[in-house]
Amino acid sequence: MKPLSSVSDFIEPFCERELSIIDQVHDTDNGSKPVAFGVS
Repeated sequence: MKPLSSVSDFIEPFCERELSIIDQVHDTDNGSKPVAFGVS
């Protein structure tokens, strides 16, 4: 593992991905089951 040049280079993409997963888990309007442990 190498040192991070910038914490924001890690945090921003990580948070975007996590928010996308959360949105899919909570999305019940489309009538389908959420994708388990993944993002469609």
